[in-house]
Amino acid sequence: MKRALCASAIWAALWNSSSAEAARFDYFGEVRTSTFVGVANAGQYGTGDDTGICGADPGWDIGAETSATVAFLAQSKRFRHQLALSFGYSAQLCTPILRRPSFGFDYRGEHALSNRTRITGQARAGIDVFDRTLDVRSGQSGQSDPNLPPTSQSASGQFFITTSASVELQHSISDRMALRAGLSWRALEILESPDALPIFSTLGPMQSLEASFSVGRTWNRHRIELPVRYRLSALYAGTLRDVLSRTEVKPAHDAFVGGAWEYKLDQRFTVRAETGIGIAAQPHLCVRLDPQLVAGNRCSIDGRVQGIRGNLSPPPLESAIGQVSTLTVGGEVSFGYVGPRRRVDLRLARGYEPDPYAGALTLWDRLGGDFLYRPLWELALYGSLQLMHGAQTSPARVSPPADGPLLQVVSPQNRTIYMLLSNVGVGFNVFGPVTAFAEGNLFAMAIRGEPVPEYPAIGKEFPTEVARFPFDPSLSTQNSTRFVLYLGLRAQLDTMKQSRREIELLREARSLP
Repeated sequence: MKRALCASAIWAALWNSSSAEAARFDYFGEVRTSTFVGVANAGQYGTGDDTGICGADPGWDIGAETSATVAFLAQSKRFRHQLALSFGYSAQLCTPILRRPSFGFDYRGEHALSNRTRITGQARAGIDVFDRTLDVRSGQSGQSDPNLPPTSQSASGQFFITTSASVELQHSISDRMALRAGLSWRALEILESPDALPIFSTLGPMQSLEASFSVGRTWNRHRIELPVRYRLSALYAGTLRDVLSRTEVKPAHDAFVGGAWEYKLDQRFTVRAETGIGIAAQPHLCVRLDPQLVAGNRCSIDGRVQGIRGNLSPPPLESAIGQVSTLTVGGEVSFGYVGPRRRVDLRLARGYEPDPYAGALTLWDRLGGDFLYRPLWELALYGSLQLMHGAQTSPARVSPPADGPLLQVVSPQNRTIYMLLSNVGVGFNVFGPVTAFAEGNLFAMAIRGEPVPEYPAIGKEFPTEVARFPFDPSLSTQNSTRFVLYLGLRAQLDTMKQSRREIELLREARSLP
């Protein structure tokens, strides 16, 4: 319903704009089909509970996918609008839970309200399913303690929807100074009830709303900005199931205040640097159910820790400012190059982000980039790479003790994540609108959860503890690696004057994962 209303509003805006002045309308479509083969470590493919067609935990899988994307573009001197819809189906031989249809919606637009004021917006939605790497994120693959509850329950295979929308207003005070103000919204919702979430998984629905404001001044090739951002996030983890309802979980807050500098060497090169202070407050991690926590004014079952950050491996370059708040240096450095038949973007960023997989705010360090190069008009080389380091404190489920009542069923747990996401592809125009392509996707993740024992264990022979990740340092890091190779064909039909831009447009507009 929301997507239908949004689409209606978009086309109403297009109609009103086109009635005011002549506009060019273009259509763009793509049909893509491919076969793929993937290899991965145990725990990602197969069924996990029976032998299946390929065994319980095969290290490989094969399959096929088909998708279609249609995009409508309208542009004039005053506006530009782009609406894209994507549909697809993917089928894996060995992993039935990943055989699914998918859907995507993407809108982007900008409109000049006057010579000095411009408004831009974006809306995006997609439907997909969770894969089996969720078990690694909750430490289940390393489960070895027979005293802990079974770990067969998983969110793998459940459908979820991700949505995002943003709007920004830009106003030029003078030829040199300008203001920007914006609102953005992100959400992840599981299409089943939250009661279906595993109690040891930090995965859960998320809603976040961000407001931003900046003032900037330009000097020929230089531009200085002073940005301020504030975000309110509602995060609900599976570990809070049967403990607190979604309405009882307090929201998380984070803000950023800093300065930015942008430099344009010429029309091809752009460098931008932003730095400042990021502040986060996460009261939802400080859940006190045990009277001993209330009496001691503590958030964790670990008596050595007063606030939400654990005693072991806290995030680097971060300081605690109270029981539930932290402060860190953040920002971003980026480099962009756009030239004939080539484009390169590089980024290094650090900051807090709401994370539905952590049930909390994650402090991410990201190093990434993407490129496109056409040595010939018929040949396109493209790819992207992202290295990520994440530090998070999640609301972890406390394992029940060997004897005695369990009063405190959740406690903060520090987790460290390392990720590698890479995609490299090549496309060659065979004839007419048909292009053959080959793409390789690499995913690697390692996650470590720090032990959180009850300290001191007053009057208990076996203390309660957060122990989903093994205590043995050599086993405490859970790993997940996957490589998938796609081989296929795609056909494009369009009415654009520069049809060679289809790679750039579709890589941005294609709404399927």
